[in-house]
Amino acid sequence: MRNLFISCLFLSTFLFACGGTSKVEEFVPPPTPVYEAPTALMAQLTSAKPIPGTLAQGQPGDWLMGNERFRIVVSSIERPSPFSKSGGNILDAAPIGGVDVIREIFTYLDDTFPRQAVYTSLEPGTKQDSFVELVALGVDSEDKDLEIETRYQIASGSNYVRIITKLTNTGTKAYEEFELGDALQWGRAQPFAPGPGEKLARTRPKVPWLAGDTEGTALLWSGSDGSLTGPHGTSWSDPIVKTVTINPGESQVYERRLYIALGSVADVAALWQRDQELSPPRLGVKVESGGVPIQGARVLVRDRAGASVMRGVSNNLGLAVLPLIPATYEIEVSHPTRGQVVEELAFNKTSSLTLKLPQPAQLQLSADDGRGNLIPCKWTFVGIDGTASPRFGPSYLASGAENTIFSMGGSVATGIPPGTYEVIATRGPGFELWKEEVQVGSGETQSLAAKILPVNIPSGWSSIDLHVHSDPSPDSNVSLKDRITSAACEGLDWIATTDHGFRTDPSELWKEFGGVPPVQVLIGEEVTTSGWGHFNCFPVPPMRGGKPAAVPIADKRPADIFTSIRNEAPNAIIQVNHPRSGSHGYLDRTKFDSNTASGTSDFSDNFDLMEIFNGKRLDQFDKAWADWMALLGTGKKVVAVGNSDSHEMVGQEVGYPRNWVYNPDGKQSTIVDNLKAGKVVVSNGPFIEFAIEGVGIGSTVSHVGRAVTAQIKVVAPQWVDVSDVSVYVNGVLNDSYKIRNSIGEVRFDEAVEIRLNRSSFVVVRVDGQKGLSPAIPDLEIGNELIPIKPLAFTNPIWVEIPRTSR
Repeated sequence: MRNLFISCLFLSTFLFACGGTSKVEEFVPPPTPVYEAPTALMAQLTSAKPIPGTLAQGQPGDWLMGNERFRIVVSSIERPSPFSKSGGNILDAAPIGGVDVIREIFTYLDDTFPRQAVYTSLEPGTKQDSFVELVALGVDSEDKDLEIETRYQIASGSNYVRIITKLTNTGTKAYEEFELGDALQWGRAQPFAPGPGEKLARTRPKVPWLAGDTEGTALLWSGSDGSLTGPHGTSWSDPIVKTVTINPGESQVYERRLYIALGSVADVAALWQRDQELSPPRLGVKVESGGVPIQGARVLVRDRAGASVMRGVSNNLGLAVLPLIPATYEIEVSHPTRGQVVEELAFNKTSSLTLKLPQPAQLQLSADDGRGNLIPCKWTFVGIDGTASPRFGPSYLASGAENTIFSMGGSVATGIPPGTYEVIATRGPGFELWKEEVQVGSGETQSLAAKILPVNIPSGWSSIDLHVHSDPSPDSNVSLKDRITSAACEGLDWIATTDHGFRTDPSELWKEFGGVPPVQVLIGEEVTTSGWGHFNCFPVPPMRGGKPAAVPIADKRPADIFTSIRNEAPNAIIQVNHPRSGSHGYLDRTKFDSNTASGTSDFSDNFDLMEIFNGKRLDQFDKAWADWMALLGTGKKVVAVGNSDSHEMVGQEVGYPRNWVYNPDGKQSTIVDNLKAGKVVVSNGPFIEFAIEGVGIGSTVSHVGRAVTAQIKVVAPQWVDVSDVSVYVNGVLNDSYKIRNSIGEVRFDEAVEIRLNRSSFVVVRVDGQKGLSPAIPDLEIGNELIPIKPLAFTNPIWVEIPRTSR
């Protein structure tokens, strides 16, 4: 750790942007907020959305609760969501003067999603002038012998909702090592926890609390047992309060608090600390640029070990106030267009800090196809030579998601922190990458013109992502317009809209794109069951009887669900999603065994496609590949596909992987027919041409003799590495070839002989060893970065050999 210059309380300032100075002085705290007279209220809604905010969901029949400081909405019993199995859950929460930014909060039991309380009644409990209570009664979704009671309590003058859940075992068996927790769908709130800070996704840390903030609203979740564990995703957390044994006839109780405040994580954390009888002093950080207070700067505090301690956001006065115990900290202040300043501070009880950021630079960006035609593209900015990569905004905005900008019209102007960058323009793996190094100073304006040239993909092939989410899904915040924009910028020709339990129809949106769809759309739905996994169906009608349609799933087995889809839309495709994703995976749920190509009696093979390549989940790929080979070996012509399962703009990039489907006339009917026929190449980078005796992918060739000739050609843009070509016969590796040519887009183009001793199916696979970053960021798990390597494979060509020729 750096030595401290004690007389000044700090030694040096580390500037990762041009300009910037600081000063330390005595902190004068801001005035305490003034609230209305103490009160507590509870009423059943007669109108919609009593709490403001784009994510507000309150409807007539729901319950509004609150006091003079905040409001929440609890859903009526009849209002399950795609993930919750009943109402009785928190839908909305906002401070007075703030907006709702969350999706939903419901119970999470036995560390198994979506095991939860299913409520059958919701009634007022105790109600006084200064205290209100709402009581939900129900049972465990997996075992009705486990009765559940949840009480939502709010007192006047309080900054939190108290949530008390009691589980009573009315059966004869004990529940051992049984986890009690909750599922938090963060919505637009940006999560944070002491220790891991913002790096929560795909981790299971032990933390004292979880918090999130955005748009001036902050929320904090804490448990009665002093710490929280459990898993986290990019848009959700499943905090576990404690693990218990519930013997027959016994009960267990767990308590949580949801704090709600105006401001940032630091503001709501101060309320929690006060209730814990902790009263640390407060550090005031003032952010300025050119003598003007800067609002919206993120202030992140780390301890000597590098762990994140607190996060704040500067207000309209440029001030962030952070409750901290006296110690030495690293203070990082960052702004989307003004850069980043990092300073070490020995904080005492009266310190405050003023940090100065530079004026932003400006970039004028344009991209064309090499012939002067402007095209959509994605711009990625990577800081070099000591410059930090910018963070333009949260991962769900086309206008600025992390360090990327999506430009639908081919040209865009943006502010950017002064510094040195590698600027990359991409449009998916069907195009070459353009990049240029640029250095921009404070207040400067520069122009960049990218030329993004297409790769020679054979004519007649369309790229499609068959698993895509936008904000009708409760775990995605990407607007439909931004989702369409991202698909066009990633070079997709088609997408299937597959939101959870909802059929998203973008037809009303096309007027915002000049009346011409930038990508074609199959309207679909992700059928989201709690016991059998997830399934996509497309194309399906968006409406039924004048109301939004959805596949009925209550108390239905997989075979019933598949039949229901086929009865409604006989030409629809049924796709099994992420089949090896545990509780969300159909093959895991039905205990499918690739050695026997069979599962439990609940397994049905009445589906068309199986998503064996899902986003960046390469840890699940090998098992799903073995499952696919096993099914093909039985003669079941299951078509393998790969999709992004994208819920974000960055981190889960749409079109990675994608499916190249033979679609020579561009019609929806043709793409549907050829998906079913298996005329599909799956890839996150390379494209594979493959034919046996002149017959292409998804087709059957009759051949006399044991040797066949296969023509294999691999094409990829220069930024995609290709190292190996492998040929599989009947699920077994038959031969492999090392790529010798790494220059040019054609990496492999050879006729190879394949010897067969019986009728067979043949698949070609292509791998690369170098990651796709920076076009596609590495997978981030805590502080670990895992490169996403190129992978592509074909669907089979079937070779029929007469018995007399074997």
